[in-house]
Amino acid sequence: MIDAARDELATNRRHAARACQTWGSSILIAIVLVWTLAMAVSLRYGFLDRFVAGALPGGLGLDFFCAPRGFDNLISGSNIYLTEMSPYGSNCSAFLSHPMVAVAVGPWTLPFAPWTAFGLFVAVSVVLLAVSAGIIAYQLEGRLLRAFTLFALFCSPLIYKLLWVGQTHVVLILAVALMLAGLVGLERDQPSSTRSLRMLQIGLLISLLSKPVALIAVPVLFATRETRRALVLPVVAYVAVSMLFLLAPPLNRGGYNGFHWINMLAASSSPTPTFFLAFPQKLELAEVPEVYSLPIYLYRLTGTPVPGVLLKLPLLAILVVSGLPLFLTSRRRRIHVLVATVMLVLLSHFLCYYMVSEYQYTTLLPMLPILWWLSQREDQPGLRWPLWIAFVVLLANFLPTLNFLEPAPAVKYLASNTLIRVVPVAVAFVCLMLYCVGNLWVALRQGWDQIELPRGQLADLSRTAAALTLSIAFLFASVWFSVPDRLKKPIDQWGNAEWMAHFKDLISRPNQGLDVARKATLHLCLAEQYLETDKPAALRQYAEAVDLASAYPILLRGLGDRILSSGNVELAISVYRRALDVAPDDQAVQARIRELEEAKRRHP
Repeated sequence: MIDAARDELATNRRHAARACQTWGSSILIAIVLVWTLAMAVSLRYGFLDRFVAGALPGGLGLDFFCAPRGFDNLISGSNIYLTEMSPYGSNCSAFLSHPMVAVAVGPWTLPFAPWTAFGLFVAVSVVLLAVSAGIIAYQLEGRLLRAFTLFALFCSPLIYKLLWVGQTHVVLILAVALMLAGLVGLERDQPSSTRSLRMLQIGLLISLLSKPVALIAVPVLFATRETRRALVLPVVAYVAVSMLFLLAPPLNRGGYNGFHWINMLAASSSPTPTFFLAFPQKLELAEVPEVYSLPIYLYRLTGTPVPGVLLKLPLLAILVVSGLPLFLTSRRRRIHVLVATVMLVLLSHFLCYYMVSEYQYTTLLPMLPILWWLSQREDQPGLRWPLWIAFVVLLANFLPTLNFLEPAPAVKYLASNTLIRVVPVAVAFVCLMLYCVGNLWVALRQGWDQIELPRGQLADLSRTAAALTLSIAFLFASVWFSVPDRLKKPIDQWGNAEWMAHFKDLISRPNQGLDVARKATLHLCLAEQYLETDKPAALRQYAEAVDLASAYPILLRGLGDRILSSGNVELAISVYRRALDVAPDDQAVQARIRELEEAKRRHP
């Protein structure tokens, strides 16, 4: 009787659990569908914009147009990174990704009208998010966890921000999904482990050829015997493609493609990096409300940059735990540490780098179902707690920043917005560090037979290390020797010679897509550099700028204002008169001429 009652109770519990899984997964999928539709409609009507800091009028698609602009430059004889000098699209932003991104996105977006291309890219981004969710869900067990994977990758306001700005960062989400799903497949020791390694390789290569966050994961992938040899192919392919963009003149006109790697170093170490290349200028990140990282938060508090040594402490911690798989005999424990360390790499970006936009936190969304899965696979209760804490705190990525309370003053909630994003990342980082070290502690407690010295792996380690070191050394040597010398130092250290060389170089190249305003501005910039050393040359450049703008009264007025600010009153008056010839009823220009001539009479 008692046994029958117990069996019936157990059966009822199983049925209840299945029903809970079924209902829970159905509810989550319904939420995903409704939210995705709401995001698509809001991109047209903007009713979700208040929940995303920085979603201001006129900024829609801000980060998308730089990709087709870069490809437009390439096929018109200019350089990919001179996106300020291409007229395509309504917004001009700097192109910062690997040059391969422009080649991958440009051919199928550039032929369309700009806003049609933006809509097409948003649709492709949604498909890539669905593919990313499907890749992870395929490797997981349980309907509820699979449905949660879809929920995690679609239902955060961060995803709406990603689509709103049209960021190619969606490619990195796909890369992270492939890498984590591949590692899950390896841990489960499926017969198709080769397929899991292929997923890992493809994800790593996509990351390296877009935004190479995964480069920091190379040490732990190298230390883990299951992934060591698989690491070589994507790294060599990445180096080969990169060197093609650096050393082939048709792909690297002017030697500017190395700006991608230079920019990565600048964004990691400076709160005032240079992003624009045609007209270089420092960007004070502390004044940009949509930058959320630990270094920029500390910089805003103290007014001084964080010392470089302190800034890289999380990377040093990652390097230390990256060696743990070398000493663990348990395959399961090795891969658990590997998965956790890859997630540490993803978290470190927000703790070590100055330039972090809110949409970049979408990289963490694929981690959520993996943390859930990892906690289920962990057989040590003490090691489950750090995983669950990391999971819970990272759910903060589903919270909007506080600007939805009052969107207009962008800086009102700046500190609180940064903390909402950064604090969960810091807590999750500490938890995953504890989990990695805890795996070593558990192995030690289970007996010294769970620990080994990597003597038997020395030959494999040395061969793989040689291949990786040579590949990366060739890449950085190619970057160094292909980039113009002036770009190797910050613009605040440029002298007159560097500025003159820069503007001469831009003027001399065949920029078919360069509009009149930017051509005139280049000649004006060069004239300003000549003023102190060669005034006749400066006058010739001023004349070139004015001739280019001769049919555009607004542009002529702007040139006159800039010439006047340099102290050349006579030339400024002549430019204003040219503007009057084109638009004789312009009262503002008439007033400016009268004002300058009156000033001349008073102070001849």
